[in-house]
Amino acid sequence: MVTSAAAAHDPYGALRVRAFRWFTVGLLTMNLATQLQGVVVAWQVYALTRDPLSLGLIGLAEAVPFIGVALIAGHVADRINRLRISLSALVVLLGCSGALL
Repeated sequence: MVTSAAAAHDPYGALRVRAFRWFTVGLLTMNLATQLQGVVVAWQVYALTRDPLSLGLIGLAEAVPFIGVALIAGHVADRINRLRISLSALVVLLGCSGALL
């Protein structure tokens, strides 16, 4: 038996909000760019060195900062505006991507 509340549920209701659509498009674009950058960096390192250990070291170089930052990230997120943190992180990522060019 279907209640009126269940029948009125719209699974795409959030996409009707313009700000959420922009957020979703931005998030998907950023994730796609990050994945593509990871593949290109790994491909370039392997093309230059032909050494699987170098690929492993690239993965380690990516993982260590995440682990180190995770220890203090919660404390910082509680103290500083999260929008400011997100924008600062995106600027740093943009700078790192630009440095790879």
